[in-house]
Amino acid sequence: MNDAADAPAHGSAGGTIRRARLAVHLYAMPALGALTLGLFAFSWSQGFPDRVEAFSTPALAALMLGTGLRAWRTGRASELLERVALAATLVVLVLAAFEPVASGRFEIGYPYLLGYGPLAYAASLLFLGPRTGSLVAVATFLGLALATVLGVATAQIPPVRAMPLVAAHPILIGLLYAVAWTAATYARDHRDAERAAATDPLTGALNRRSGERMLDGLDGPFQLLVVDLDRFKRVNDERGHTFGDSVLRAVAQALRAAVRSGDAVVRWGGDEFVVVAPGSGDDEGETLLDRVRTSLDAAFADLDDGVGASVGTATRAVGEDWTAAFDRADADMYGAKDRRSADVAQP
Repeated sequence: MNDAADAPAHGSAGGTIRRARLAVHLYAMPALGALTLGLFAFSWSQGFPDRVEAFSTPALAALMLGTGLRAWRTGRASELLERVALAATLVVLVLAAFEPVASGRFEIGYPYLLGYGPLAYAASLLFLGPRTGSLVAVATFLGLALATVLGVATAQIPPVRAMPLVAAHPILIGLLYAVAWTAATYARDHRDAERAAATDPLTGALNRRSGERMLDGLDGPFQLLVVDLDRFKRVNDERGHTFGDSVLRAVAQALRAAVRSGDAVVRWGGDEFVVVAPGSGDDEGETLLDRVRTSLDAAFADLDDGVGASVGTATRAVGEDWTAAFDRADADMYGAKDRRSADVAQP
């Protein structure tokens, strides 16, 4: 899951991956924690728990249950807790492989290695992706294989019984890697296709269709800026479309430089852009408006082409349709355009 870059924030592939990961934290983590406690209770009733199992199993169960509880409380998956839980589980698995060798009970512990080893390899590749996950899976296998070889060397199991782990598990890791690599490649290609479909190829900003889809999905308040270029048609006609394209790219770059990382820049059409800043209040919105104007003025000064920009703004209230906020921002933009025209007309 981690080798490929995240998909666009509003892309279906990225959303699917996030939902799948959250489902793992909401349901699989608590289930694994409960299963771990159940296995521990059964082992305890049979008098089997060794020193590693006695201390580590309850800790692992608590970590998994805590990871699931956090997901239920926040509605988000914690990658840090996910990795901590995976690393702790793998370390305990390897340590638990050596403990029965030292205690002379490897004959009893070996079947657990055969069963839990594949689960460890699959979890490594699932949560860490094909590259990192395969390295972790191989390291885990080497630890289990060394314990198995020691079990053979101390005559606790015959050599033929070591073959399922020593010979078959590397093949299994290879197969799991192939599946993980194929899934990661498909996810990356799908993400790239989504990004290309969502982006304006000239400016790199979101296109209008993606912008409208994003606005449809926003529930809370947000600041909306409508940016429309002044005198762009004249410059486009006089200096050509190639120069006009460079102006549009410069505007998009200036807007991206002015907004926060969670804000969106949309090429709404032609020489009109929209900035969406989720969660912005009135004071923050004024600050954003000032940053946008300053960034655009600097870009136009570098171009020295006579083009300017009129900017309108509005804040979408909770429960208000975004189109109403857009209409207010659009009207504010035209008011700014009229004021600029009046200022130019004055002697």
